[in-house]
Amino acid sequence: MNLYVVKMFFIVQSGCGEINANLMKLLIMINACKIASASRVTAVPYFPYARQDRKDKVRELKRTLSVAGADHIITMDLHASQIHRFFDIPVDNLLQNRLLFDGFL
Repeated sequence: MNLYVVKMFFIVQSGCGEINANLMKLLIMINACKIASASRVTAVPYFPYARQDRKDKVRELKRTLSVAGADHIITMDLHASQIHRFFDIPVDNLLQNRLLFDGFL
């Protein structure tokens, strides 16, 4: 019998506390999942730098998430919708107001 086990991880970053320390924890957790043979890692970062219009900060974060091993990113309410174009990996930008509104209907 040939069994194929898919190890999928979703890592949700906290928005509380020190931003850079939390980002480092997220990167370490992504890398640890990849070392543990994860087939897919989806990161849900707090993404504090998304509120800035400076592209260099977004590019740095994109690069570090990709290098750490993230295969997919889920964000909430990106400041500028074009930010997802900086990523080499799939990015889903969820609109919080739409999710909340649909939940009440």
